Amino acid sequence: MIDSLIVKITFYTEWYTNGIRSELPYLSNHPDASNVKTNNEWGRKIVSHLHGKNILVGAMIQFLTYDRQVWEPEMTIDEWDVGEFAETDLPVRIADFTNPLFQTRIKEIVKEHLTQFPGIDYLFLEFEGVRSTALQAIYEEWAQDKGLPQPEDVHYDPERAAHCERIGQQPEIILSDEVHAMMRYYYGLNLRAVQEAADELGY
Repeated sequence: MIDSLIVKITFYTEWYTNGIRSELPYLSNHPDASNVKTNNEWGRKIVSHLHGKNILVGAMIQFLTYDRQVWEPEMTIDEWDVGEFAETDLPVRIADFTNPLFQTRIKEIVKEHLTQFPGIDYLFLEFEGVRSTALQAIYEEWAQDKGLPQPEDVHYDPERAAHCERIGQQPEIILSDEVHAMMRYYYGLNLRAVQEAADELGY
């Protein structure tokens, strides 16, 4: 028997279009957004209201997709048309997660979130948006630098390969052992940046 039920509500605070008022030059402030109009007081009031009802509140941050008009081409590995489900006329840019500046920006985003919304109980981190074509280009550079197999010669874990065979698909490069190792390296850097930002603020 469950003695108590923990209720959590998570808000997207950085999605394909930004959801908070930000001072960061690479995050867009939509003039009609409630947080932009109120300097984020709208969001702080929601956090306070839900806390008053013993509900935990989290922020979901999408770290890879940014509004095209504010994110630089040289920090971009791909573009993605999300107009079907996001209120934006332009494709969003997919950030180059291999660039050291990206880790700096991750820290800035996390610090701004936790400073603007100090009552946030948890962060939900999302790194969606890397398509196979962009990933292959990144891996080709990585492989050349590390002396690893080129994309046509990568290896696949037998279980993943068997799964692809069962569903009648060729394994994509993102499923290979070599790309998994590369992604663990870069995403490790990204997650370390988040942890450093939280630690520096005593979160």
